[in-house]
Amino acid sequence: RQIQAWYLSFKGVSKKELSAEAKKKIINCLSTVMQHAVYMGLIDKNPCKEVIRIKCDNKGRKVFSKEELEKMFPANDIDLINIWGNLMWATYFMIMADTGWRPGEIAALTKEGFFESYNGIYTTKSVNSFDKKIQDTIKTTEGGYTYRIGIVSDRTAKLIKRLIIQRGEGLLFTTFDNRILCSTLIRQKFREKMERIGIDVTGRPPYALRTTFMTRVANKYQREQVE
Repeated sequence: RQIQAWYLSFKGVSKKELSAEAKKKIINCLSTVMQHAVYMGLIDKNPCKEVIRIKCDNKGRKVFSKEELEKMFPANDIDLINIWGNLMWATYFMIMADTGWRPGEIAALTKEGFFESYNGIYTTKSVNSFDKKIQDTIKTTEGGYTYRIGIVSDRTAKLIKRLIIQRGEGLLFTTFDNRILCSTLIRQKFREKMERIGIDVTGRPPYALRTTFMTRVANKYQREQVE
């Protein structure tokens, strides 16, 4: 009963109610710990197995349409920068749309991670949004890679080169007062800019650009190529 009450009362860092999917991940994590305690002979049974789970909505994140992407990223660079507010934010979200990288992986990029001759980007780091620090790991599935690579468009590569000249050493993506980009700030900026150009982002946080990328390549290539 204690675990059931705890599970139903989950709140996020911002004190808002967590989604059913987020709650599921947390209770599954605790269940793994409890199952190991059973294996070690510390308890007789896994109490998490008795918890009644909230049904998850498996619809997933909505993707952005081709028309919406064209509206977000207009062909003219002046219009593009006007939409996103400055070169840094325009480049940040262009990389996300081009590569499907996670927000924290892009936020950890430096000029050393850009390979101009390949239009390529590379990282082994990401931003931990909880403590707002760079960590020397990226999120991977079991047996996944310890690094992330991506190929950007010619246009995005030019924006990255401009940003490197503007920024110099250190992280490419920081605020005007040199704060690291965390998930809260990224979501806030994304929502603000999308509302300005009339794109509904209900159920579509910045991460939906990654979902859109993955959907696009899955429709275009064979599974082996996608992987």
